[in-house]
Amino acid sequence: MMFRIFFLLLTVLVIGYACSCNSKSEDNIVCNYTLNDLLLSDTPKVKIVKKNDTMTEVRDVTTDSSFGRYVFDENARLRFYSFQINNKMYEYSESYGKSGELVEIEGAPIVECRVWKKSNDTILFSMYLFSLFKEYQEIEVVTNENDTILPKYLYKGNFYSNTKCFEFKLKSKAANNLILYTTLIGSDTCRKQKFSLKDTISLQKFL
Repeated sequence: MMFRIFFLLLTVLVIGYACSCNSKSEDNIVCNYTLNDLLLSDTPKVKIVKKNDTMTEVRDVTTDSSFGRYVFDENARLRFYSFQINNKMYEYSESYGKSGELVEIEGAPIVECRVWKKSNDTILFSMYLFSLFKEYQEIEVVTNENDTILPKYLYKGNFYSNTKCFEFKLKSKAANNLILYTTLIGSDTCRKQKFSLKDTISLQKFL
């Protein structure tokens, strides 16, 4: 049985990262990401769902209610990304200026956790992180049962474009009471800035 957990309220992103993106840096660093970049890297994971003279909207191809959504301007440059919970709601977004500069972030880039209850006492987790211009290091997951997981390998996400994923499994005698405390340090590979985030999630509502 599989459950999907979205990180809506319990994720805390260190303020310094969000603030550093509200304006151009002193060096006017610009990282344009184009429609062609996306189609080259993630076809057939994505499809164009709307196109006119001023914008192009692209979405992940998925059978789930959740998906990544991209909006490109008339010059095919990325202006907005969101990870959608459904057609109306998103939990993470990035906005870009006309020159490609990152101007605003909402939420934190841990966008989804997939949970499979493999048996009465074994649970498999897959955590997805938005990875456009991002690298992740020093990931640690600690549980209230004194387990510590230090993922070393992230692979390209199977379900969503521009995501990285790591997996781990736990044995729990009381899965419904399991709590995960996740911390990580990441870096913006374009702007050479570091960020960190912390997350706490209880599985009581999901298992």
